[in-house]
Amino acid sequence: GDADRADADTLRTMLLLRTLSSKIQGHIVAEVRDIDNEPLIAMTGGRLVDTLVSHDMIGRLMLLSARQPGLAKVYEALLGFEGDEFYKEAWPELEGIAFRELQQRFPD
Repeated sequence: GDADRADADTLRTMLLLRTLSSKIQGHIVAEVRDIDNEPLIAMTGGRLVDTLVSHDMIGRLMLLSARQPGLAKVYEALLGFEGDEFYKEAWPELEGIAFRELQQRFPD
């Protein structure tokens, strides 16, 4: 099904990222759609990856929202897309600058 196909894509991505593991500085969070695929993806990703079983997480959020009135509005404000916008712009003068140094380049 779609979940297995999505998890297969995630697994292929984990295999690719393992070839780059010496160059990766950071951590990877991988979405898994079928909980039965989670151990394989976690094992393949190794120490660099944390898995998130989206179906399980959505179920938990729905259950908590049903138990606690108003919690759904909090989740919507935190996780929703209303009012969020992304803009793409190129700054060639920033190429090669470490991410941690970018904040100094944008004072406001």
